[in-house]
Amino acid sequence: MQGIVSHAQNFEDVVLWRALGHVDQGFYIDIGAYDPIECSVSLAFYERGWRGVHVEPLPDCAERLRR
Repeated sequence: MQGIVSHAQNFEDVVLWRALGHVDQGFYIDIGAYDPIECSVSLAFYERGWRGVHVEPLPDCAERLRR
């Protein structure tokens, strides 16, 4: 299993990667995505070919995710 650099607050991305790392190109839905890098649970998956949807209600945070 390939190791990952965690960007999430509580290593949620590492826990999820341990369970789902065998999936080559998955799809995620990141609810409350907040930021594309800081505290991101989905960035590690994106960097490994996964794609998905970010749901973020705060306008400033949503704009950072769109960029």
